[in-house]
Amino acid sequence: ATEPPPAEGPHYTWRGSPPVRFPTAKYHGKGMRIDYTLVSEELLPRVEDASILGRGSEREGFLGSDHSPIRLRLAKATGSVEQLPPQLREPTLCVEVEDDDPA
Repeated sequence: ATEPPPAEGPHYTWRGSPPVRFPTAKYHGKGMRIDYTLVSEELLPRVEDASILGRGSEREGFLGSDHSPIRLRLAKATGSVEQLPPQLREPTLCVEVEDDDPA
């Protein structure tokens, strides 16, 4: 068996809730990989980056949640939009979080 990735790295997307709201919080700080991004085979060649943006048992970058934000970056489509399947012509969700405030 292989060793799990280090707990302090950006390898897990869920860390459990802190004991502030839940008295037991037995999963707080423990990592699980339970958040995913999925792409169709048609989009796979356009994947440029897939990243977990939070890190560590202290949930740095988790933005107030026990789930870390994740990012999937796609390259711009080449050719005309008409060449794409109908479901790929208009994006249904596109979220880019930029943290300009380091506080």
